[in-house]
Amino acid sequence: MHMKTVSLRRWLQRYTPLLAALLVLLSGSLLVLLMARNVLLEEGQASARLVHDRLKSTLDSFALQSMPSLQRVALHCPAFIYNARLLALHNPYIRSISLGDADGRTIRCSTITGSKPQPLPPRQTSLRFLYLPNSPLVPNTSVLVLQLPLAGKQLYFGINRLLLNAIFPTRSEYLETYVTLGRYKLNAVAVLDDKPRIHHTVATNPYFSVGFAYTWSSFIRYVVYHYLAYWLLVVVLAVLVFQLLVRLLASEARLCGKISQGLARGQFHAFIQPVFTREGVLSGGEVLIRWIHPKDGFIPPDVFIKAAEHSGQINKLFSVLVQQLLATLGRPGVRLPIGFHLGLNISAPQLAQPALLTDCHALMAMLAPQQGVLVLELTERVEIPDNAACYGVLNQLKSEGARIAIDDFGTGHSSLIYLTRMQVDCLKIDKSFVDLIAEGSRTDIVDNVIDLARRLGMITVAEGVETAYQQAYLQQMGVDMLQGYYFARPMPLADFVRQYLPQRPA
Repeated sequence: MHMKTVSLRRWLQRYTPLLAALLVLLSGSLLVLLMARNVLLEEGQASARLVHDRLKSTLDSFALQSMPSLQRVALHCPAFIYNARLLALHNPYIRSISLGDADGRTIRCSTITGSKPQPLPPRQTSLRFLYLPNSPLVPNTSVLVLQLPLAGKQLYFGINRLLLNAIFPTRSEYLETYVTLGRYKLNAVAVLDDKPRIHHTVATNPYFSVGFAYTWSSFIRYVVYHYLAYWLLVVVLAVLVFQLLVRLLASEARLCGKISQGLARGQFHAFIQPVFTREGVLSGGEVLIRWIHPKDGFIPPDVFIKAAEHSGQINKLFSVLVQQLLATLGRPGVRLPIGFHLGLNISAPQLAQPALLTDCHALMAMLAPQQGVLVLELTERVEIPDNAACYGVLNQLKSEGARIAIDDFGTGHSSLIYLTRMQVDCLKIDKSFVDLIAEGSRTDIVDNVIDLARRLGMITVAEGVETAYQQAYLQQMGVDMLQGYYFARPMPLADFVRQYLPQRPA
């Protein structure tokens, strides 16, 4: 299990920068594509709406201008032809005006064929505006036909396709705006071919519908031409992320190397901060690790603890603390107070290591003569895996007399289920919450934590007590134990023994 964890850690350390850079590149590229697509769709919709409004307005004007004068002469063919020709002369897009039977099978009057009846081919559509690739009146020519009812008959406007050329905006290199007439899709100059396209319908009316389309190749060209600079920024960001993670991991690797050197050279030392009852009686101590480097001096735990946890070196650091505790507190002549509790921080990765039980058993044996208690203070930097193995280690130590505390409660991964599942004995109130205790300030968080612990039957320890006001307030609230600079700073084990522990004659 340990070998698999180490292998996985090494694999992540090696490939995390590359995976993160690829993730940034892929997500950034997708974002650029979505931006380009949205802008292209907006352009297509604007173009299609413009065509729709122009064409519908033109067709409506044909009807409004022509219907009154033609309706008066609908029953007299020569008069109809005369009036229709006048209308056609005044409109450059009207090629012909014809009047047919109500059934749409025969044209009776037309500006092209005159009064000679002209049969019409059967049509499979009832569209009011349609495209005929082959005009029935002028063979081998295409025509747009607007069909309207007139005095119980059918009125036909033959419209030149140049109308579409006039109403369409400037042609785009990337989009095809088109008018749909039946099964035909017409742009400004031609009928769209069957090339695969992505189609979007924008507007419809009783005459026609309007939409736009683009191909994947034109979309890619659009992205390259208009959004290449954005994509290059994404590439630069991915490279920066890669370089940053490489440096961070290299920095962590160097730190792990320094930790190994420090362990080999005895640079890590056990310090202890006394813990007092609310009456001010010494009741125990929290063991802390300190790194004293010969060149860099004192190195704060926040700098190296996280790296030690990730690399597995936290187990060796814990063993160093245990060895120093046994050597100092367990030597002949040192007498611990009855019921003295000794607190040591442990994190989730340590629960999977067999050495933890061995070290804990050694400390419990040292504390046993004075009925002392080992308290394992679980840090919340790393969430404890929800599996039987981790809880089994804690349950075994509890059955042997150890206690479980949650260190810095409320700042990490803790939850009510977390507390009850592990049968926690003690809550340590984090210094950041204790700092809120001041005259005139609100103390709801501290009060709620204390009330929660009391309801769950847990001992409370307040960390980071620095003022007399904080001490008095916590005493009043019934906190069981206190620690902080107000009472004593963390100190080397030898100083603690000399200052607080009575010496027995050798």
